[in-house]
Amino acid sequence: MNKELIEAVKILENEKGISGEMLFETIESAIILGLKRKHATDHKNEKGDMKTPYDNVKAVLNRETGEIKIYQTKKVVIEVTDEDEEISLDEARAEYGIEEVGGEITLELPMETQVMGRMVAQTAKQIITQKIREIERSNIFDEFSKREKDLITGVISRISPVNKEDTSDNKYNVFLSIGNGEVILPPEEQVENERYHIGERLKVYLVNVKKTTKNPIIIISRRHKDLIRRLFELEVPEIHDGTVVIKSIAREAGSRSKIAVFSKAENVDPVGACIGTKGSRIGNVLNELGGSKETGEKIDIIEYSEDVAQYISNALAPAKILDIVLKEEAKEAKVLVAKDIFSLAIGKDGQNVRLAAKLTGWKIDIVSDEQVESIRGEEV
Repeated sequence: MNKELIEAVKILENEKGISGEMLFETIESAIILGLKRKHATDHKNEKGDMKTPYDNVKAVLNRETGEIKIYQTKKVVIEVTDEDEEISLDEARAEYGIEEVGGEITLELPMETQVMGRMVAQTAKQIITQKIREIERSNIFDEFSKREKDLITGVISRISPVNKEDTSDNKYNVFLSIGNGEVILPPEEQVENERYHIGERLKVYLVNVKKTTKNPIIIISRRHKDLIRRLFELEVPEIHDGTVVIKSIAREAGSRSKIAVFSKAENVDPVGACIGTKGSRIGNVLNELGGSKETGEKIDIIEYSEDVAQYISNALAPAKILDIVLKEEAKEAKVLVAKDIFSLAIGKDGQNVRLAAKLTGWKIDIVSDEQVESIRGEEV
């Protein structure tokens, strides 16, 4: 049993990342608590409170052999009033050569008192199991909380339907193994047109880590707009070192995103830096999003400008605008475009203007020159 105990601690230390010394100390504490519970009704102190002969004992577990010994500390007194906590000077002198009152002596308890019954063993097992769970939860929280708001990579370990009794809704939880833990990518944080496969490596954005009385709640996402931010930081050195700054991101996951960038250095083109030679950098980002320049999610990289009119004009790319009227207080912009690119400015289902509005923080109303001429004709 003792050798099995040592082996079990080593396995937990290697596989769970739990400190072996902490487990040994927990086992020692569990042994004493088990003994106390077993003998809880044996004694009362002078005040009538429940006490046991194990209030002043400690367990020592040999880290190599697994041998357990229990020691009791007693105070040397002239006259003994509590045999569990005191030893007479005469006995201390005769047995251990102690000549002074007031000192303490540590005794190894007889072997028969060290034999733990079923109740003691059960108590020790419960406490050890509980401690291991607490340590695992704490380790998981510590590991993930340090990476909050960052990009993490996991391997898909399993995919399970949310409703196991009815899989017709096609909603699945995707489980990722990351470090010593497993996290869930729920349906609401998945991208609709992405397909996930067991064994696949997947980058996700760690949104939040919350500590609870049970396992920590770890929220990860493939839909979050800052997933794109972190991917560009990985691919574009100028963003990583701060030369190029991402000012804003608007995303409709799986379909299209717009990203506004600004360069702190006059000789660095922020848009070109993000695109890379022959589109290599943006291509790598698109690949991580499960698509490419031809398929999957599209990304428009536009240059940020302090000039609001220019910024909105850039945000509406690839459409070219003819004129713009701003209402500063209401943060509203009326944008004039040629009739032949009106649909391009609006975008499919209004997506282009919707993303431009999210990116800039302005309400944008698109009108064509044909509409303006019609209005003027009616006024005449």
